[in-house]
Amino acid sequence: MRYLKSGIFFFLLFIHLNTFATRLAPPLDQQSNIPLKDAGAQTLYSIETITVEQDYHWQSQTYYSIRINDLEAARDYGRITVGYNHYYSELELEFANVLTPNGEIKSLKSDAMQERSAGSQDFYEDRTMLVFSLPEITPGSILEFQYKRKSKTLPMPGIFSNSSSAFWYQPTVGGYGGRVDPVNYATFEVTLPADMPLDKKNLGPIKGKHKATKSDTNITHQWRWQDLPAIAIESYMPSYDSVMSRVKVSTSRNWSDIDQWTWGLTQQKFASHPEIKKIAAEIASPEASRDEKIKAVYAYLQENIRYVFAHLGRGGYEPHFAHEVIQQRYGDCKDQTILAIALLRELGIEAVPSLVITLRNGQPDMELVALYFDHMIVWIPGEANAQGMWMDTTGDRVLFPGVSNYLQDQSALIINGEGGELTTIGQQLPENIGTLAMDYHTDSNGHLIVDVTIDSSGIYEQNLRNWWIHDSNRETSLQQLVMNIFPDAKSNATIKSKTENAENLWKPFTIVSQFDFGQAREEPGKPISVGVGIIQAYRVFGDFNSMQIPSERKNNWVNKQTKTLKINATMSGDKHDLPAVITSGIDVKNAFFTISQSGKQSDKHYQIDLSMEAAALDLSPNEYQQYYQSLSTLNEAGHWSVQFFNDKNRQKLTDLTENIDENDLQAQLKLARYYLEQGDFEAALKPANAALKIDRDNGESWYLLGLVQGYNALVEESMESFSQASKLGYIP
Repeated sequence: MRYLKSGIFFFLLFIHLNTFATRLAPPLDQQSNIPLKDAGAQTLYSIETITVEQDYHWQSQTYYSIRINDLEAARDYGRITVGYNHYYSELELEFANVLTPNGEIKSLKSDAMQERSAGSQDFYEDRTMLVFSLPEITPGSILEFQYKRKSKTLPMPGIFSNSSSAFWYQPTVGGYGGRVDPVNYATFEVTLPADMPLDKKNLGPIKGKHKATKSDTNITHQWRWQDLPAIAIESYMPSYDSVMSRVKVSTSRNWSDIDQWTWGLTQQKFASHPEIKKIAAEIASPEASRDEKIKAVYAYLQENIRYVFAHLGRGGYEPHFAHEVIQQRYGDCKDQTILAIALLRELGIEAVPSLVITLRNGQPDMELVALYFDHMIVWIPGEANAQGMWMDTTGDRVLFPGVSNYLQDQSALIINGEGGELTTIGQQLPENIGTLAMDYHTDSNGHLIVDVTIDSSGIYEQNLRNWWIHDSNRETSLQQLVMNIFPDAKSNATIKSKTENAENLWKPFTIVSQFDFGQAREEPGKPISVGVGIIQAYRVFGDFNSMQIPSERKNNWVNKQTKTLKINATMSGDKHDLPAVITSGIDVKNAFFTISQSGKQSDKHYQIDLSMEAAALDLSPNEYQQYYQSLSTLNEAGHWSVQFFNDKNRQKLTDLTENIDENDLQAQLKLARYYLEQGDFEAALKPANAALKIDRDNGESWYLLGLVQGYNALVEESMESFSQASKLGYIP
């Protein structure tokens, strides 16, 4: 029956498609006269009109026509997708056609359109995608489609907001990014009651030309653009609001409106309940500290509540009651936030929800009120000596308190029912530090061993932990990761690796590896050669291999994260070896990063400390090229090379001191003479005195002590010792 109803729906829809729709743009045959642009595709017309009623309900019509100029664009535009939230609005495709290169008009076929849920395995929501494919999309063709939408339920009664871009975003084939092609002509129009206030923001490098037309009952605002260039979609690009021409409109500038609305949806949901009381009593005692209680709540959600985005029939903004989340043992970000707040409040800790904009939604201009937020986490206000803190329980086994460093500087609205507080996230996030602790030494078999511990915090820790938890081929991936430290290790070393704290909510994820390079010396007597360089840390934590080639970069490259890489290397040879530095690295300071390097000898060890500190960057394409080149030459910062040579004197000293008998007169005398030969007169005092203590009637002991005392400027004592040696008949 469901399929029969669906067939009837599409049959009726197609009757409507080609019969009743009023076009917003000129006919396709007229549009074919628009001059070609040097682009794979071009949007000829982008038109959107919106009418807002007195009760803030609205309806809109949207039209796009796109000329296909090459085969790549033909593949990309093979499928068109229009998304909408069917809880709040309804969508109707009015028509979709193609003008073929030979001048024929071909319409959308009934079997080439369907509605799809936007959900996935753990993602259930009220968002629907209308998907259709037009016939004969080939180079030289022009496609067009027009649809209308209408509000059903208002997410925020009493507020209207909208954002319209002059561009059409088209995902590329296979989902590997998207394209935003140039636009020949675009218009955005909003009509609303004359007494309804409307705040406006004209954004992007090319501002739309605005015109307002007023009648007795309505006012119409219209923006027009012409000849807009394509937008390159790239990683680490600036906010769309700064690179893409668009208009934002809203009937409110007061974020307290969102606070009141969200507070109304959430306040009752974290109210006290017998099941909440029961869980709170189980996870923390009344005597527990504030910090212990917060951690107990975090641990409970991580261990017991699975993250699932589920709110069918609820529109996406209203959470479930906290006790319902306990019963279901799953919930989305809103549900988990509500449960965490309920438990914290039950334990006597004030906590409220906070709406957050993730990087998926960019960093929009926040002057006008709109529902940009796509995430909710917990805000725990500070008290007494405790600072306020964010907590996010939605991650999978994430280190406490669960807040991703990718939320750095993202806008957040703390919800308290008293107007709220618009702020940004950042003050408590851990630093992004990646560290290699490296211990070079030889084992009992004479093999060169390097023990490496990979420690991290911030983004590095979060990325490594997430990879380990979710990679189905993680053991192989682990070996590939650690081999970045010594790229040649695959052919000349045995590698053992393990991970620690992958499931631990309180300790950072750690990787421990051991490299066995076989015999440390190529042949007896040869020095042991070892080396280290900052490039080893960058190969583990850096992203050079995934960076875009500079010649292709169109937008500024923006990375707001500061990052630090460190290497702490301790090097040792055999027990009789001394280190000698053959080459050392140099410090580097440029506009992008600073490299600091130092080394020092401590007894027979050599310690090398390296660090690379990268600033937050906003680079023009030309500056990005310089940055890329500076990273590609990291090896030029220098590689430390240290050799360990066998020290014959050290070996002799070891022979003299190893297992020495404190009562062996000749052993003490030999040790005293050794120190005298080396010029270490102070060290010679101890064995010289020890020899005399063993046998005070030994003339040689008195004589040797006299020599040692003399070299230590103990003149009177020296003369007395020589006198005693002479009395005992000792002749040197």
